[in-house]
Amino acid sequence: LTQEKFQKKNILIGVNKDEGLFVYLLPGFTIYNSSAQTIQMYRDNMKRMNWYLSPSTQDSIIAEYLPTNTSVGNANRDAVQAASGDRDFVCPTINIGKAFSGSDMGNTVYMYYLTYRASTEVWPEYFGTIHGADIQWIFGLPLNKSLSYTKEEVALSKDMMDYWSNFAKTG
Repeated sequence: LTQEKFQKKNILIGVNKDEGLFVYLLPGFTIYNSSAQTIQMYRDNMKRMNWYLSPSTQDSIIAEYLPTNTSVGNANRDAVQAASGDRDFVCPTINIGKAFSGSDMGNTVYMYYLTYRASTEVWPEYFGTIHGADIQWIFGLPLNKSLSYTKEEVALSKDMMDYWSNFAKTG
């Protein structure tokens, strides 16, 4: 990546709104309740996620994601989840896109940001639009009538399948 030696190809990359699903490996997170976090749990989990960084960098990250009202446990939970998603998926995806488009070969990067949460989602609502949620749309899962997706979701899936297949054909 740092040498920016890429073939001249357009790429399509994307992320989902709530990529930070892996926080559920941290203490205090579970799928069985809201996983509300105290401010101390917030700070501890942010440090756990960023154990390899200097204490001053950890403090900067903690401050960057700190909710406005830290007495609201769900806000603390959501902040840890956002930081995790940014660290693990969003920032690396953006960095790859920047490196690829910044090369002198004229590459174009197309990026999507999925915010829609399926009506059939099995994960708790506070998980949001999780990592991998885009796969169901791209591969046409809503076209299976037995899965009870809405008409709008079938249309969304068809649109995304068209976008991806057209991109594969034409770049």
